[in-house]
Amino acid sequence: MKDFLIQVEKISGVSDPDRACGIFTKRVSVSDGRVGTAVGAILVKSENKGDLAANVKDVFDLLVKKIEGAESEFLNVLESAKGAAGEYAKTRGLELSFVYTFFFEEVCYIAKAGENVKLLVFEPPKSLEITFESGSGPIGEGQIYLIATKKFLSIFDTEDLKQEAEVDFGDIIDGIATEIAGEEDQSEIGAAFINVKGPGNEKGEEDKKVGGEEIETVEEPTEVGAEEVAVDTSERTAEVAEVESVEQVNEAESTDLPRRANGGVFGAVFREFAKLRHGDIGAVLRLRRNVVILAILAFLILAGSVGYTLKQKSDQRKEMTLAGYLSSAASKLSEGEALMELNRSRAREVLVAADQEIKAALAVDGKNQKAQDLSSVITSRLKETEVSSNVSFSTVSEVSGSLAGLSISSKNLVGIGDGKIFVVDMRGGEVSGIEGVSGAERGAVFDNKAFVESSEKVARVDISSEESVDIIDAGSANDIGVFLGNVYLLYGDKISKYVPVEGGYSGPSEYLNSPISFGAKSRFAIDGSVWVTSGKQIFKFMRGQKEDFTISGLVDGTGDFGLIYTNSSLDNLYVVDTTNSALLVIGKDGIYKKVYQAPEFGRATGFVISDAEDEMFVAVGNKILRASL
Repeated sequence: MKDFLIQVEKISGVSDPDRACGIFTKRVSVSDGRVGTAVGAILVKSENKGDLAANVKDVFDLLVKKIEGAESEFLNVLESAKGAAGEYAKTRGLELSFVYTFFFEEVCYIAKAGENVKLLVFEPPKSLEITFESGSGPIGEGQIYLIATKKFLSIFDTEDLKQEAEVDFGDIIDGIATEIAGEEDQSEIGAAFINVKGPGNEKGEEDKKVGGEEIETVEEPTEVGAEEVAVDTSERTAEVAEVESVEQVNEAESTDLPRRANGGVFGAVFREFAKLRHGDIGAVLRLRRNVVILAILAFLILAGSVGYTLKQKSDQRKEMTLAGYLSSAASKLSEGEALMELNRSRAREVLVAADQEIKAALAVDGKNQKAQDLSSVITSRLKETEVSSNVSFSTVSEVSGSLAGLSISSKNLVGIGDGKIFVVDMRGGEVSGIEGVSGAERGAVFDNKAFVESSEKVARVDISSEESVDIIDAGSANDIGVFLGNVYLLYGDKISKYVPVEGGYSGPSEYLNSPISFGAKSRFAIDGSVWVTSGKQIFKFMRGQKEDFTISGLVDGTGDFGLIYTNSSLDNLYVVDTTNSALLVIGKDGIYKKVYQAPEFGRATGFVISDAEDEMFVAVGNKILRASL
């Protein structure tokens, strides 16, 4: 049985009264005397400002105590420790996130809880984030395990660990320690770098112990048992920075100031002081002048120093923000690639999230080469997962005139025509016609009543009784919609709302809180929110207020949008791309899912989708067509 050399480098920030992070490692003996390495990263938060540092240590000790004396089934042991840690946190009102690992012989056992501590495994040049809550896997020479808090990952570029060349952990730790030292809030920063090196002796070695207790050295690299190396760099880095700072100040005082006093403005000031002893009145005036010059010079130096410091801080924040986006995008890309063969739909959702992260990174620094390269890979993978289907329609029914709109009422399709309303059985195709509105331009159906808009008015036609009533003295709108009995008319720059009142409908009220220019080809759909197409975008409104809505996952762009359909029973928006004669399926969260291609979409005057989202019905000319989704 092989014993691998486990090298552990630890780093963590300073705790706050309500947050603390601890990184721990310890060699632990099991029942038969064999030894493994336990490594844990624990983050706790609490509104009760207790001794969180002690709480963090207790959570790790729970793991150690469970492992000590265990005989086998170490995964069950870690899961038991995880359960005990959960109960410990619950009784003390702690919010807890952690990752437990136990490296034993040729296997790494893992248990994790919470979302704020992550585990990544690197086998250069490949990497993988471990997302399961418990499990195990084989250890391999050259592997690097990174257990880190989310905040640490936001400031650390994991690309350094994907290099096939040997990683210099000393340089990495020194660099990241410098960045952490500049953070105002370090309480959620912590990480353990675990490097798996070649197997040591086959039998293993006895741990170094003093009085039966294991020695764990954290100040300098130390070999213990099977060659574990544990280095705690956070305090050491701070101390070095402080010593260097003091030395620089002392050197400046002992060397730089005397040299400056011999020349320039400083020299002039010293010489004028010398002349004052001889009663030189001119020296007083010259001294005043030189003091003013010295004050101006000091002000300029101070201003420059402040400006330089602010720029440094700004650049540092920018780099940290960029690194966070890059890390998140790379992680989601890896997850999406892993899912592509298993679940392409889920893989696409993850890749869309990666695309959003990389676009945020490019917004921070559009010239960053890593961001540009990662964006190209993500775009390529999105193209690979894009679903496109050609549609073949069948005819449900032909009517006696051209259709201006199409709606669903119960099990029937309702076609709006000039002077006619056609009720079509969507299964059998039988057509019955009733008197409609002359000059009808479009319409909508609610509660078995057709609301038909013409150039002059809106009329309501009861489909059962065929009774027609003029309800609104307005027309020539881009589109008409009805939701819960309220009538909405869309114009090029506004949406008018009409509410039913006794004896008819109220006068128009402006639905939008702020005016927006839509366009002559805009259309809308209502499901509680109001969705309006305008050019290549879709606006979303709730109670008249514009809400953020962005279409993500579109690689090649689109043409202009026209007809749009949804209702409160559907999960998606269905939008016609009139330029490309296509029907796009877009989730209500903005994720582009699929596209259907057919020339009929470019000529459609209306369409509807079944509530099961398995069929579409399209009005083209005097025909109603059907196709499966």
